[in-house]
Amino acid sequence: MAARNRFRAAMACLAIAGLAFGGCGGGRQTGGATETTSEAHTPTSSQAGPTTNPAVTRGVVQVAMHNNRFVPADIKVKKGHTVMWTNEDGVDHTVTAQSGGSFGSGNLQPGVTYKWKATTPGTVRYYCTIHGQQMSGAITVTS
Repeated sequence: MAARNRFRAAMACLAIAGLAFGGCGGGRQTGGATETTSEAHTPTSSQAGPTTNPAVTRGVVQVAMHNNRFVPADIKVKKGHTVMWTNEDGVDHTVTAQSGGSFGSGNLQPGVTYKWKATTPGTVRYYCTIHGQQMSGAITVTS
């Protein structure tokens, strides 16, 4: 009987989690190789400090949107790498090229990611159109 009650409780938790995360998502493609996804993400940026050399895993550089900031805000990547921003805040954000590039995520709900592939060496400055220049960063793309 106790095992059956634990099973029912576990199933109820899974159903609630499915409802909570099922509404996130959507995506669009703008300015080349970009996309948004609704992958589940565990916030980690509260432990991270600003850096221009974040870890690169399989050609993907992670940037968090945390406390209305991009963490790290300024990064260096190689041509061909992908930058992936994840909204770890409780409010919507955008990732929008201001100069040196052309991309725009549209509104990203909490937990949603946005990807952009670096194809041209140079510097791309970007910001959140919702929060303005207080939430901005730069990507330096090298050969």
